Amino acid sequence: GKSKLINRAIDIVEGLRLALDMDKGEEIASSLSDLYQYMVQRLSVANMSNDTTILDEIHGLLADLHGAWVQISDNGPPPAGPTP
Repeated sequence: GKSKLINRAIDIVEGLRLALDMDKGEEIASSLSDLYQYMVQRLSVANMSNDTTILDEIHGLLADLHGAWVQISDNGPPPAGPTP
């Protein structure tokens, strides 16, 4: 049921957090880690309290992240080496 799906979402977000390269990502990785931890905490609360507004909140955060990743990929990777 719903609890199983929320637990699956928690596992996915935790996987995203664990995949961060904190050495290379520096401030961005740290900020994403904090955001992912917040999402896991909120999903846990939603699971215990059966609060669907929290699920809407997390959905919005994930949609914003997805939009940012799409925008980054549309712009392509940064150029390698020095620019003329």
